[in-house]
Amino acid sequence: SCPGFLSCSFSAPEQGKEKVFSPSTDSVREQICKAYRPYGGFRIEAAAPPMSIWCWNCQGAGSTETVQKIREVRRLHFPDFMFLMETKQKYAYVSGLQKSLGYDKLFTVEPNGLSGGLAVMWKDSYNVEILSSDKRIIDMKISSGPLDFFLSCIYGDP
Repeated sequence: SCPGFLSCSFSAPEQGKEKVFSPSTDSVREQICKAYRPYGGFRIEAAAPPMSIWCWNCQGAGSTETVQKIREVRRLHFPDFMFLMETKQKYAYVSGLQKSLGYDKLFTVEPNGLSGGLAVMWKDSYNVEILSSDKRIIDMKISSGPLDFFLSCIYGDP
């Protein structure tokens, strides 16, 4: 298991539907996500695509060691979303990193001097709407096929 690789269960109720996501304990990539829809008193199961998220307080995305670790995670897992905290880097640098990792989209929160900075990268197969952001959070609405859900990437005290 890789540190920072997120595997969690959540549900996102929607009008007339109940969406349940339950990652496999073996591998997030091998999980089967299911969307349940009430139909005539029965619950019908439909497959939904799996999603993986990797988050890491990298304490500066500019060091060679940090970039190597990020590239290793990308090579081994290629998570759908990568959330980096404490990048300590301006947009131009993080944008170059995002492109070199093969991610299609990027949203950043600029650092304050030599501290802070957030970045979330994702694959083009997701439609992402940034709802709000500040120095500690990026709040998003994500659409993937018929599923809509919210993702809040938070940098906070432990």
